[in-house]
Amino acid sequence: MLSASNPVYTWVFARGAERLTIEHPTPLQLVVSMPGGNPRAFDFDTPMALLDFQLSFEKHLTATGWSLDAFHPERRSGTDRRRAPRQYGTDRRVLPWPRAQKTDSD
Repeated sequence: MLSASNPVYTWVFARGAERLTIEHPTPLQLVVSMPGGNPRAFDFDTPMALLDFQLSFEKHLTATGWSLDAFHPERRSGTDRRRAPRQYGTDRRVLPWPRAQKTDSD
């Protein structure tokens, strides 16, 4: 069962109309699936072995034209801070342009 303390992480890659999903259901397992195909589970002895495999696989995907399309679960929460009013107006300031240092020859 999915819980907030133990979520299933999912990466969705896209290439044109194709979609490929990588799920991380347990600390030692990855499941790769495509629509219409059978999911393939990969079991690992250590989390580091899983991470090495996943990074190599993602590198292969991006090298062959795939790109990351989505990641789940959404980790952001609350309101969109970019649209929320700022307490003190704006937090963007115009910084002074640095003045050239005067030398003895000036």
